Amino acid sequence: MDAEKTAAEIEAKRNKDLLMAYALIPGKKNECIKKYQFIQKFLKGSKQFGAQRRASEKAASEMAIKNLAKVEGYDDETRFILKMEREISSELICFLEPHDVGEYSVWLEPDDSGKISLNVKKGDKKLKSVPASLKKNEYIVDINEAKKTFTEQYRRTRLMMEESMESENEYFVSEILEMAKDPVIGKLVGRLLFK
Repeated sequence: MDAEKTAAEIEAKRNKDLLMAYALIPGKKNECIKKYQFIQKFLKGSKQFGAQRRASEKAASEMAIKNLAKVEGYDDETRFILKMEREISSELICFLEPHDVGEYSVWLEPDDSGKISLNVKKGDKKLKSVPASLKKNEYIVDINEAKKTFTEQYRRTRLMMEESMESENEYFVSEILEMAKDPVIGKLVGRLLFK
């Protein structure tokens, strides 16, 4: 099977069986994150349907993640998910540093809970939003995409942590310390575990 053709067919027909098989298609190392994000996007897209279809698509997505974790050598999909989320964060961490766009300085910043906000500054004055003249700027488009990714990551991680507490999953100290290094997940984990 070809991963790209399969992904296109899954998107066109929302085929749950193909979604579960998609995770098993062999690929290069960097394709794992791409597959993980595709499965998460599929799951998010199920919100537009009724309760029964949402439930079946959620089950298919969970099985696809389990399959992907197995292919990557993980017995526990929770630890695999945490690894994927950390890798996603590491790719976007550059957006947390101020970047000059014309006369403006733009960056993303997590609050104490881990929620991300977009900050814009002109000189010493902090603006409430991105000026209309910058909205189509390539960097602004990229930083808005990064903000969406961080927001989705926050939502997924919070849900996973809640489920971990309910099922009483145990984590090694090294895993918690690794999570604590993440700019978004770290704040969430800090609040959940240490307060």
